[in-house]
Amino acid sequence: GIGGDADQDFYVDARTTWDFKAGYRINQNWSVFAEVLNLGEEPLDESRGTSARYAGREIYSWNARAGISWRM
Repeated sequence: GIGGDADQDFYVDARTTWDFKAGYRINQNWSVFAEVLNLGEEPLDESRGTSARYAGREIYSWNARAGISWRM
């Protein structure tokens, strides 16, 4: 983000997250799926002004979901 001057600029460090998704179509109408997000539990690091001025870290755990879908 851009602030009023360079000291107020906001930066988010680059990060790589690993996700996995799989699905299977049972027949024309029914399918099942599962997904897991942020397998490496990669944090989100933020800084202000320069990358040396650490502003915070948000830590996200992995999450998952699974389901069944029906299509007409």
